[in-house]
Amino acid sequence: MASTQSIVPETTEVPSDTHRVGVSIVHGGTDTTYIAGLHPFHGANDNVIRLGYIAAPGTAVHVDTTSLKGFIVSIGATGIHALQIVHGENNTLSPWFGDPLGGAKTRRLMFIEQIVALFAGYDGHKMVYLAAWGKQAPIPERSEQIDTISNHLIWCPELPDPSMHFNESSIFSEFESITDKFLPVMWTSFGGPDGVLLRFLTTVIVVMDRDLMVNVDFCYSGVDDSFPYMIPSTPVQMLARRGSGGSDVASMDIHGSAGEYITSIDVVTHPSYYPDTPCGLEVTTNWGRHCSAFSRNCIFPKRTLLQTVPGTNPTGLYATADEYAIKSLGIISQVDPWGEDHFV
Repeated sequence: MASTQSIVPETTEVPSDTHRVGVSIVHGGTDTTYIAGLHPFHGANDNVIRLGYIAAPGTAVHVDTTSLKGFIVSIGATGIHALQIVHGENNTLSPWFGDPLGGAKTRRLMFIEQIVALFAGYDGHKMVYLAAWGKQAPIPERSEQIDTISNHLIWCPELPDPSMHFNESSIFSEFESITDKFLPVMWTSFGGPDGVLLRFLTTVIVVMDRDLMVNVDFCYSGVDDSFPYMIPSTPVQMLARRGSGGSDVASMDIHGSAGEYITSIDVVTHPSYYPDTPCGLEVTTNWGRHCSAFSRNCIFPKRTLLQTVPGTNPTGLYATADEYAIKSLGIISQVDPWGEDHFV
């Protein structure tokens, strides 16, 4: 954690008759909020458990609940910025308490029954970590392609739709679900919901620095740049949520308006120098074209296919990166919803 304050841990049981939860919020700057405390109310006499700090009068918010099943959390490198409470038989979501904008988000603390305990850590004024105990949905038996990570990793900029396929068994390298660093998973859906952006896709750009891939940009023509995650006035979607910072680029043209779309993606690596780090991509399209974009210094490239669930097509990528390059890469796919007339 970036804070130099001592971390104070606190633990509490969550009584089965909890019927209300209070949330204390503090401001860490002009546009930043932090969760300062959680306060379950239980019993006929409204007994309250104080976990963490009590904010100034009038700044705490409350939600009534019949069953506290957990939280959706917005978190940054310095603490927890906001949360939603998951409760009731239908897993109702409360409004966001605090400002989630700019924070990475996770569903890791959602359970199928009421949680039984909370464990949190605080610095001088805010919550810096949160854990919960409860019964989670069973993990299905491993098959060729399964998706068990969408609810367990920390995602940026928003939570992806869990109905998409994340093709976990085909990830290049590994995504660590628990780490001593704040390393959210970046993702982008270059095809958009149900593939609505595929007809507008014109170019895939791989951005490199020191022969390693640092970003992937997807460029469009004729689409409204107000579409979620588009960079205004471009329109472009970027895999990494930061400036490209690369010294070299390579591009691949995709004729989306004429009906061409991506059917597979390979990760390209340099087997002699960087065997475990992506240096580029190769895509195959429904026209049978193979397009590559990777470092010019990668003389004998190795290609690793990111496999997708049968009957689905690639519509997104997700990745982790350190300060130098993209380290891990996965592929998002959706059941082909558009058919032959999608591009007409």
